[in-house]
Amino acid sequence: MSYEKCVLAVMARAPVPGRAKTRLAARIGRIRAARLYEGFILDTLALVTRLGVPARIFTTGGALRGLRRGAPPGTRWAGQGPGDLGVRMRRAFSACFRGGTRRVVMLGTDSPGLPPRLVRAAFRGLRQADAVVGPALDGGYYLIGMSRPLPELLRGMPWGRPTLLGATARQARRLGIRLGVLPLWFDVDEPADLELLEALDALGRLRPRPRETLRRLREP
Repeated sequence: MSYEKCVLAVMARAPVPGRAKTRLAARIGRIRAARLYEGFILDTLALVTRLGVPARIFTTGGALRGLRRGAPPGTRWAGQGPGDLGVRMRRAFSACFRGGTRRVVMLGTDSPGLPPRLVRAAFRGLRQADAVVGPALDGGYYLIGMSRPLPELLRGMPWGRPTLLGATARQARRLGIRLGVLPLWFDVDEPADLELLEALDALGRLRPRPRETLRRLREP
């Protein structure tokens, strides 16, 4: 499919011990969790390269200078700026829609095994829908896309809580926003999510495999 006037936005956090993947760090330690999260970022950048969509990476907590080699040439980088997650996402969407962009799909870096087909499906879905979401097993979403700026869809949301997806759907209905829904996938936030990632890999269900994440996960 053509990705003319499309942008893939990625929200990333610097892999600083004690600040990155804190729920994992409580079980596996701060340094190992930060190194594992580096793998998440590199696998997400590999996904960006594979998709071939013009990309913008928005960072917080640091510039990710040592990891930028994993992004395709022409990727644009910017800071997320201050504010809660909703404020930062609204700012990133606004930046992406400047210059005639018609479809923006936004990912985090917490789904290192995310299949490219789901991102492609999001861009296709935006041909008819105002917005799309990819529901996550934890009650949030792994992806959100818009075919026009919809800042109100990101206001007053329960970020980081299992009620996020439902709250987003209700907000869309209240605002008259046509919301498309993608297949279910998962973020990696808890130790059980790592077990699921490894199980899916053993079953051959990760295509392509998140190699950096799995390599770091299996380090002694």
